[in-house]
Amino acid sequence: MDKPVLRFLRQGGAYAADFVDRCLDLIDWLALPNRSSLDPTDLGLPRRIVDEALRLAELAELAELDLTSVRAARYSSATYGGGRSQGSAGPGRDDDCDEAGLPSVRAERPQIRIDPYNNGVVLWLPPVGEAPDGRAVWTVTADAVVNRVRTQSIWPGGAETVFPLNRPVRSIDVRLDDSPLRYEVPLVDKDDPLLVFAEDGVAVGPGESLPSGPVWLLHPRPEEFAGQDLQTTGHAPRELADVPPPYGWTGWLLRHVDLTAVTAIGYAARLRPVHTARRAYLELSAPHRDATTMLGAPVLSVPPRLSLSVEDTPVSWAVRVRRPSALETLSGQDITVGDDGPEDLHDGGEIAGAGRDGLDVRWVDPWVGLPRPLLGAYEITVRGPLGRGLTRTVELAEGLVVHSDPPWREMGPGGLAPAGMTVRWASDGAGVGHPAVSPKRIALRGHEVAAHVTVSVHGHSRQLLVSAPHMAVRRVVPGARSTWSYQPLRLHAETDARGELLVQIPAAMHAELVVRVGDRELQRVRPTRDRQAMVARFDLARLADTVAAHRRAVVDVDLDGVWIPVISYSPRRLASGVQIDPIGAEPIEVEPIEEESGRTTRAEALRAHGFAGITGVVAGCYQLCAPWRPPVRVELDASGGAAPLPAELHDAGPLLVMLRLDDPWVPVDWPDWPDPRDRDDVYLLRDRSWQPPPEAMGSTAAEVGLSAYLAGRGGPPRFPGAADAALRLYRVAEDLRRLGIPRDARPAAAALLAVDPAAASTGGWTTWGGCWRRWDAPVTRSSSSTVCGPCSRTTRGRAIPGIDGSPPSPRPASAWCTSSTTSGSSRAWSPPTTGCGSAGDAAPSPR
Repeated sequence: MDKPVLRFLRQGGAYAADFVDRCLDLIDWLALPNRSSLDPTDLGLPRRIVDEALRLAELAELAELDLTSVRAARYSSATYGGGRSQGSAGPGRDDDCDEAGLPSVRAERPQIRIDPYNNGVVLWLPPVGEAPDGRAVWTVTADAVVNRVRTQSIWPGGAETVFPLNRPVRSIDVRLDDSPLRYEVPLVDKDDPLLVFAEDGVAVGPGESLPSGPVWLLHPRPEEFAGQDLQTTGHAPRELADVPPPYGWTGWLLRHVDLTAVTAIGYAARLRPVHTARRAYLELSAPHRDATTMLGAPVLSVPPRLSLSVEDTPVSWAVRVRRPSALETLSGQDITVGDDGPEDLHDGGEIAGAGRDGLDVRWVDPWVGLPRPLLGAYEITVRGPLGRGLTRTVELAEGLVVHSDPPWREMGPGGLAPAGMTVRWASDGAGVGHPAVSPKRIALRGHEVAAHVTVSVHGHSRQLLVSAPHMAVRRVVPGARSTWSYQPLRLHAETDARGELLVQIPAAMHAELVVRVGDRELQRVRPTRDRQAMVARFDLARLADTVAAHRRAVVDVDLDGVWIPVISYSPRRLASGVQIDPIGAEPIEVEPIEEESGRTTRAEALRAHGFAGITGVVAGCYQLCAPWRPPVRVELDASGGAAPLPAELHDAGPLLVMLRLDDPWVPVDWPDWPDPRDRDDVYLLRDRSWQPPPEAMGSTAAEVGLSAYLAGRGGPPRFPGAADAALRLYRVAEDLRRLGIPRDARPAAAALLAVDPAAASTGGWTTWGGCWRRWDAPVTRSSSSTVCGPCSRTTRGRAIPGIDGSPPSPRPASAWCTSSTTSGSSRAWSPPTTGCGSAGDAAPSPR
């Protein structure tokens, strides 16, 4: 590239961006099947550039080159409220959807944004359409700290994926796993640390001229930058809001200012020009509060209007509306705006008035001639003098109404309060174009934040995410990525009383944190700023001493007298170990138990040593020889950390004991099985013998036989009536092996399923390639080979991991399938010796 051209592109600011945008419009024109329908001179490009483009297009056609790839790259950065030169938040392209109406997204570039009242400075990570459900894993490296970030799904409830940047860094290295895509995203220049963000939160590049109007400025305080402060030419910027700096950006200032009267701003050596020529301006309404695209991009229910400045000499403007990445124009207007009074008004809806800067403008309706209501993504292109036009993509659902009951979902121990939602068009289906919504009524349960609906009008359909206004909490810590929680946070008193707590509240209202133990109030904490907003921010360090002193506390948010729990603090470790002692070893008063059989069981006590000495600690005892049974809960005495061992556990074999606080204010269900990755307060009692339980314990003969097999006392049972136990057993088989159970649980589970196919079918098993697996087992795809989780069978084309979502384990000695193929090679396996889902054995009927 010639040096003058390179300098123009790098330093030309809005003029260069507008020029490149017109060249891209020219490429679109070249792709039209009937080029004579439009005049390329309307683009305002020099004739020599148009002629050269025509010549290159002819050469490209002769060489069978495809200009569509160039054109496609242009739309990888179209977004609501943002120009192409700035990048994108997401697609919204009507013709880039799959058969289900979900967006098929190419990997877009990550970009820096600011969310001043929520996440602060963030790295936005795009979804990847080629990945399952739009999920992908990005490796983000900032200041030698490596983070792996998984993008959210495009399905309902999937949120926009952002990585908070909780401290200034020079640059961020972003790499998409299993892909050559890699980006170096600059952030803070040590010689010019001013960061500027447009009104929509997207960072303005250092080579671009700054927009005239509201922007966000983030820069160090003068004392943090060798005494240097920002300088301006023209008038000083008008301060719009007093906003605290993002968390972790200590010594920095975040300012919301209006640059309308400013001609340049920056540090002395690098003043950045403000685009002073009055540009076309698209006035966007507030995004729909309760609806977004499937990728979380904003949706407008009121179409925006266009303002064109009135000047001393007439200025001609061309306004075009079309679908993004489409060639056909849906609406077009040619308007001349001057200072000649109302006689120059166009039939397209021009109205004289004052603009946002107080100067005269003409308000123009760009939607003239389009069928209403408007639905989907629209690209608005305004061409005028070079450097003064705009290209914006907006997502519209004009007149969409979402009503929720209750209007605000409070947060509780089980998640959000259930809500019912009604979605409709303002015309209620009776308007022109047959507007419709499916489904019209939605019920959201506690764990559901959003649901998807299909809206349609004029034969055009769009899938949207709808949600009811709801509460949420989030803890922000420098260097750590966090997400919103829809139930109270469970934190450790020793390590988690730091950072900031963000609370979504129903309105801009006063909120305070209340620290209490039981019904006793200990402390109140005010927000970091008295400024009322929809997200309240609290400094957790202010309650650290109180939490450390009591080790167990509940933190509520007080919303004008309504207290809602947001945090439950407890010690990180409740004990250093557990053991079972005979009653005579320590003074615990327990009477020996005499069973109906006439035998007397020994009296034992479960004891925690190194006990934290707090009330409400419960031990959940899981039986390794009966992992399908729920945990037996034993509440420990606060003074000694001990309690009598229930009779059903005396001869139950090895136990896995999980200690935790049962808080009546923040109740949480016990897991079916402890997470093997949880090393805190989960203890193994290995040296415990197993004996058959008495009939009064309620176990079936098949379950007793299965327990005996796991204890090493018999072969696999083949009695019906234990299909559910077999299904639960399979899920924890690998854990049992690691914990020392002498028998492989998988053949035993297969044997029980084989003799009870009807029960196994209702349990949700199905076939794949001649073997059996849970119908809801997760599936991942691979280009090389496939492994079935239950049997580790390998074939070509796709992979099915283990039922519990873990990677497939090594093939067990007793095979479930009779053949295996990996990358074209094969070898035979001998049929299993016990009942399973292989050929030749009875197996569950497919679902």
